[in-house]
Amino acid sequence: MLEQPCHDHKKEIMPILRVFTFSPAWGLPSAGPFAIKLLAWLELTGIPYEQIIEDNPRKGPKGKNPWIELDSERIGDSELIIELLSRRFGIDLDAGLSNEQKAVGLAWRRTFEEHFHQVLEWELFQHPSGRRLYEDLYELQDAGDHRADDFHNVAIPLT
Repeated sequence: MLEQPCHDHKKEIMPILRVFTFSPAWGLPSAGPFAIKLLAWLELTGIPYEQIIEDNPRKGPKGKNPWIELDSERIGDSELIIELLSRRFGIDLDAGLSNEQKAVGLAWRRTFEEHFHQVLEWELFQHPSGRRLYEDLYELQDAGDHRADDFHNVAIPLT
């Protein structure tokens, strides 16, 4: 198994972590919001990794992006990856928070991830401006039977 030295918080040898993400875009390390979430978490924890650009999410174990390879195992879903790495390396970024703060953080994260990303995808893949941007770059995703009003109501339900 290939290994590389870990920096900062651990003095042990850590296995190479390979993180597969969409290409960088808009000055960000990846065009995918869940990849950005994972990469930011890795930077906060100091876990070394190698970012591999892969624009075809079907190559991942769950058919979506991002995914990782660690110890010859392929794991998908940013939430599951973070849980696995937290346990494996004994990292808890929320350790200093109260239970109430953890609950509020979870509520915000779930709300943002479950609703806002759908609006983002609609804007990128269905709205005429976003669609033109991506027609030549990616195979278009299907937004199902959702209309523009549906996505607006998900993003801003009180209007």
